[in-house]
Amino acid sequence: MTEIVSEEAWKFIKSYNNSSCEELLFKPQLFTGVRNKLLVKQINGRKWARLKAPFLLEHKDYLFGPKLSLEQCSSSFTAAFKAKRLSYFLQSFVTGIDLTSGLGIDSYYLGQHFKSFTSIEYQDDLIELLKHNNRVLNTTNEIIQARAEDYVKNISTVDFIYVDPARRGSKGEKMVVWENCTPNLLELLPTLLEKARSVAIKASPLIDITESLRQFKGACAAVDIISVKNEVKELLFWLSPPNHIEIENVPIHHFNLTSEKEHQYTTTLSEIKNAELKISYQPLNYLYDPAPSFLKTQAFRVLCNDNPNLYQLGNSSLLTSDIEIVDFQGRCFLLKEVLSHNKKILSPLKKTAFSVISKYSKIRADAFKKTWQLKESSKHFLILVNLDKLTVLHCKKINKSTEASIHDDK
Repeated sequence: MTEIVSEEAWKFIKSYNNSSCEELLFKPQLFTGVRNKLLVKQINGRKWARLKAPFLLEHKDYLFGPKLSLEQCSSSFTAAFKAKRLSYFLQSFVTGIDLTSGLGIDSYYLGQHFKSFTSIEYQDDLIELLKHNNRVLNTTNEIIQARAEDYVKNISTVDFIYVDPARRGSKGEKMVVWENCTPNLLELLPTLLEKARSVAIKASPLIDITESLRQFKGACAAVDIISVKNEVKELLFWLSPPNHIEIENVPIHHFNLTSEKEHQYTTTLSEIKNAELKISYQPLNYLYDPAPSFLKTQAFRVLCNDNPNLYQLGNSSLLTSDIEIVDFQGRCFLLKEVLSHNKKILSPLKKTAFSVISKYSKIRADAFKKTWQLKESSKHFLILVNLDKLTVLHCKKINKSTEASIHDDK
């Protein structure tokens, strides 16, 4: 493994500001002992780390992996949150294993909670990176090169196993369902439940939760949908061998992480299915677009049940209320005007600044925006919704930190 020890190379990596650094691959070697390919990896890695794992930027000799590994790698925010969740599912913290370590961000945070923690990785290039970065980060995790399915068959019972199956095919295509990932989670599942007291499985945000619960055959104790600033980042299934909760009653936790607060909302498939629909066909003073995690599970139906002032708007996922709902997980809007979808009424909006949200399946937001040549706006929105007929709602976005008034026309 080539280590970056040149101060000159280090300064170059830190100061490189061009939008693309791939051009360096076609230039003569810039620094003795450091290939340009490695420079490109580190420059791209630092861009990733600024958003996903800023603590890594403090370590001069930390080496970032290939782009594909970075794409699946957890952020430091979600990794730290998962480590925090361990205490809700484990009684003992003696032995833990990450069967698919990759670049090791999850291993780094999870391992801090165990007396002994083992990081498993099969790929040659990643195992060398993992060993190097473990030294840089001064972790005590043991690192072993092995296939996850081979290693787990020959171990004694441990307190905890974490698995994040690779979700890329042989041609780089994205995989979602368990049986197409590596390792094949469904084939590995009986062994995992035999060898661990608790198992956490990271999934693609696109995975079908209901189908996954069926496939886990009663072993799932909880599902965590982890969002950062209202964007779904990860799904986590917590499994426990003696667990036998009916899939309709498995707690589904919607977590939304921000720098200021950690929001949580818990429901079940049964509650979502049996939610009594409260529908308004007229938009009220406030409009609410639920966070994507609520759209994925349809849990916005339960939100209406919980709040007497909140209604589903028509058959859409948009919610509406006469009063402002504090701490709503999603985007909040103040209704300014209700417009019919016809050329005469919408013509004055042409070439003005509006962001567009479409809750109408037949018209995409980008197509509507292109038709009316709209510029981007962070404050003013047009929401398309079907209320017996296509309707356009002119709204102003409410910033959570700013108190809104229905009389504020600025």
